[in-house]
Parts: sequence; C-alpha cells; structure tokens
Amino acid sequence: MTDPALPPGPEPPVPEPPTPLADGSGPPADIWVRPKTADGLAWWIFDHRASFTDDALERAAIAAGYSVEAYRSARDRVDARIASTEALRPVRSSAKRLVILAYAAVWAAFGLAFLSRADAPYSYAGPLHAVLTVALIIGLAVSLLIIRRGRPEAGRPGRALLVFLAMPVILLIGVAGLCLPTAVTL
Repeated sequence: MTDPALPPGPEPPVPEPPTPLADGSGPPADIWVRPKTADGLAWWIFDHRASFTDDALERAAIAAGYSVEAYRSARDRVDARIASTEALRPVRSSAKRLVILAYAAVWAAFGLAFLSRADAPYSYAGPLHAVLTVALIIGLAVSLLIIRRGRPEAGRPGRALLVFLAMPVILLIGVAGLCLPTAVTL
C-alpha cells in the first residue's frame, strides 16, 4: 500500500514502439512478433493508447525512427478502427441475441423430441440430449467468437448483420442436421 503523504514518483516510461524496417519490406524473422511496419505501429498505438497520451506515443514513435507522417497515418487508422467498432456495437449485439435465441430454440425443439420418448424401453434419449447439449454449447461458443472477431463494413448495418450471422447459422444447421435422424428414429 502506498503512503499518500509521499510525493508522486516519476511517470512510467512509454513502451518502445516496434522499430521500422530499413527498406519497409519483408515479414519479421519471428512470426509471433508484430510486423515492424506502419501496421505494426498502428497496433502498438492501439495497445498503448489507453495508458499514454497521444503526444507521448508520438514522441516515442519518432524516437524509434518513424516519421511524423507515418505516426499520424497509423493514428488515423487506429481512430478509424475504433469508430468502426463503435458503429458495429448495436449490430453485433443484435447478432449475439439472435444466435443465442436460435441455439436455445433448437435445443428446446430437440429436447422435446428426445425427452418425449425417454420412457420407452432401451431409450437413449437422455444421453443423446446431453450430447446434443454439448455440441450446441461448442457451436454457440464458436459462433459468438465469430461475431466478436468479425470486422464487416460498418457503413452497411444490414449487410454486417448478415455477415455476422452467416457462419453461426451454418454451424447450427450442421449440428441440428446431424442430430435430426436420431431424433426421428427414436
């Protein structure tokens, strides 16, 4: 715990941005390191923007060898990405709600089909419904990840919603399609 009577210490140093490549071409030797190009600088700005002022980040980038124009271009790219993410927030929220409702409806429909015949002798309806539940949970997790990571065009919300829903619907149809013959034959 810090003593409030002590004077504040020095500010933490600004982390060093990625060093620009001399010729600006070629991937980095280590694939796990962000590219040391304008794209890498934009990611660096995005990662540290919440902790440091734009002036401090600009000074650190210039000290690392970037030009003022390169820094401002990367900062503008970061601003555009943040604006796009904010514009897609309601569309992303609607897509999540629709996917969760669709998965819940499929789970309930198959639950009725499986568990309405659970009293028959030698019925595997209970374990089959458990397997379906696990498969739907995995499909739902993948679907929500797709919605979270997707980056459709923010200017067209209707199209963005379709882009968000395409893969989750395909996953849902696949899981339900695999379980449908089992539900019918019980």
